Amino acid sequence: MKELFKTVTGHIAGVPGIKWVDMDKGQLRASERPPLAYPAALVEIGIHNIEEIGGGLKNQTATVTLRLAFDTAAKRTAGTTPEAAREASLAYLDKANEVFEAFRTFEPEDWAAFSCREFVQEESRSDGLVVIRLRWETNRIE
Repeated sequence: MKELFKTVTGHIAGVPGIKWVDMDKGQLRASERPPLAYPAALVEIGIHNIEEIGGGLKNQTATVTLRLAFDTAAKRTAGTTPEAAREASLAYLDKANEVFEAFRTFEPEDWAAFSCREFVQEESRSDGLVVIRLRWETNRIE
């Protein structure tokens, strides 16, 4: 799990504009704004299925959840908003799509290509942060 975490965080760090990559340790649950550089990517990895397939081999399935945190709220998104202001308010979606594209064909060593399980699920928040969750799944035979 540690090697998968290091591989994933290294891959995210290569996405232009992502300023902070870390393990998700509940930083966004704090009552005050967490001291992160934004946009930030918080990573959670879980091995949720290990299936014995015989011959001493097992198939491990891992879920990788990315939480992308932006400190600019999408305030001006109405259809009547001037286009330049609307584009600026929605720019975080472009960055989320860049991260999605970076993982769409990502195949870390020893693991299968990632398959998307949840794309751009925006969390409901009242602290001024915009947080988007992306969830991926991968597996390996070991």
